Formats: sequence, structure tokens, C-alpha cells
Amino acid sequence: MHWIEWGLMLLCLGVCITCGITDLKTERIRNQIVLPAALVSFAVNLGFSEYQHVWSMYLLNVLLVVLFSTALYALHYMGAGDSKLLTCIAAALPVRLYADRMSGMFGIVLLLICIFSTCMVYIAVESIFLLFKEKPNLRETLSASWGSFWSAYLRGMMVITFTNECLFLFCRDFYLENQYAVILLNFLLAALISEHRVFRSELLVWLLLSCEAAIAFLTPYHEQLLHGDIRLFLVFLGILAFRRFLIDTCNYRVIPTADVRKGMILSLQTTMLMQKSRVKGLPRLSAEDMRSRLTEEEAESVRRWEHSRYGCKEITIVRCFPFGLFIAVGTVLFMIGGIVWRG
Repeated sequence: MHWIEWGLMLLCLGVCITCGITDLKTERIRNQIVLPAALVSFAVNLGFSEYQHVWSMYLLNVLLVVLFSTALYALHYMGAGDSKLLTCIAAALPVRLYADRMSGMFGIVLLLICIFSTCMVYIAVESIFLLFKEKPNLRETLSASWGSFWSAYLRGMMVITFTNECLFLFCRDFYLENQYAVILLNFLLAALISEHRVFRSELLVWLLLSCEAAIAFLTPYHEQLLHGDIRLFLVFLGILAFRRFLIDTCNYRVIPTADVRKGMILSLQTTMLMQKSRVKGLPRLSAEDMRSRLTEEEAESVRRWEHSRYGCKEITIVRCFPFGLFIAVGTVLFMIGGIVWRG
């Protein structure tokens, strides 16, 4: 590999190590590190990519990561710092690391697969450990979640099927040649649209599914459905089941109210208990995502709430995972794989 590519990878490695450590210790990713590194690496990488005549591939892959990370931030699945870190990494990675590693123009999707696989493995191991340690009432959880699980799955599959049918009918070459990029689009749309109120109507879900089945039967898409996309549906089912029955079961932690700090996320049940209190500055009902991170003022109000009439000595918070660390580890694994693959 060229010395410029080695320099870009060293810069990327330095950013990953630094941001992974700061995210683990302080739950923060500093703009002073990410933004200058992103600007420098983008300028160098764009110039070197133009010299190699792969500048269009570089821009397309960076744009894909920017849109993907921005969408996850907009959906409150990760913080702004994580989104900036992911964008910085995409800007720094040499095209040679992901060109031709998978079909289509968007080889950097493999980076996202490495990152989220790392995250899923960690969460799975920790969840199983907590499952045996804390021994929650799993049977009751499964029973209560069964109906909502299948409803969420049908809504997600409705969005995925409709997206794939449209791409197959109107952009067939792109759809067949960039399957991994299409998968990212599928899951983003499923996460975005299935949260909309109109898609919570079971009648609408069944009506649209019937129409999509008719389209699949009357067009050549049914061959792609049976030989390719059926695997996507099974993967989506597995991920949703994993999240619902395992992660959600061990997704909370009970702490002393006096230990509440800025940046923590309270459970919905905890914030419901606070609604009848007259203590000023308490947080509103929690969405249990990044939108509900406590400010310093809210954390202080919660600590005062403990000593009020309706206060409790212990509260439940949502477990926060150091996603910046997962991004760093997944990126390092991706770079190692790219170096080995290039020989």
C-alpha cells in the first residue's frame, strides 16, 4: 500500500483509540479531535483518490456513511458524537480497504457490518450474563411481548418488501448490484416508518401486505423474493427477536437516586412516578433513547425529588452502551481485515 494510505490509516487508528477511551471514561466524543481529523483526512483522501481515479467511489461511500449516521442520530439511536466519529472514519479510510471486497459500489457497508456485529456480540454476552445473574421473569416478559413483537415485525416487513419491490421495478440494476446498501436502506426505512402512527393500524398493515403480495406474484420480483430476499426477512426476524426478548429483558439498571448524574436516561416507569410531584425541573416522560438524556438541572431536580413526598431512594435507568468504543473496535477489525485481504 502507498505511504499516504498508511498515514490515513494511522490517523484513523489514533482517532479510534482516543475517542474509544474518552467515550468509555466520560461518555463523550470531543469535537476537538474528530472535526480536524475529518477535514484533514477528507482533503488528503479525496486528492489521493482522484490520483487513483477512484474519487467517485470514495465520495459515494463517504456520502453513504454520512447519510446513515445522520439517520441514526435523527432516529435517536446514537448521539451526535458517535455520528461525527463514524463520518470521520469514513473520510479517513482509504478506498483500497473496501474496494471490491463486496459486490457493488458501496464496499464501506462492510465497515458498518463490522461495527454493529461487534456491538451485537458485546450486548449479547452482557445480556446473557445479566439474565443469569439477575434472573428476571423471562416467561412473563415473553408472554407480554408476543403480540407487540409480531406487530412490529409485520410493520417492518411491510416497509422492506415495498422498498424492495420499488427498487426492483424501477432501479433493477442498482438493486441487484448493491444488495448490502439496499439492506441498510431497508432497515432505516423500517425503523423510521414503522414508528409513525399511521402504520400502527393492523388493518392498514394487512391491506398493504396483500397489495405487496399481489405485486410480487404478478411481476418477476417473486423470483428474487424466493431466492434472495427471504434471507433478509429471516435475518430481520432474528434481530428483532434478539432485541425484544434478550436485550430489552436486561436493558435497565437500578441505582440509588442520589447517584443520578447528567447524561443518564431514566426509564419510562420512573418518570411516570415523578409526574405527580411538585418538585420543579423534573424531566418529562422518558422516550428511553438519546432524546431523554438528563441535563445537569434535571439531574439535580431528581436528587431533590428523592427527599420529597413521592420520592424514592432507588430509581431505574436505561443502560447506556459506549457505542463510540464499538465504532473504534469495529473499525480496527475492518482495517485489519482489509490489510489481510489486500495481501
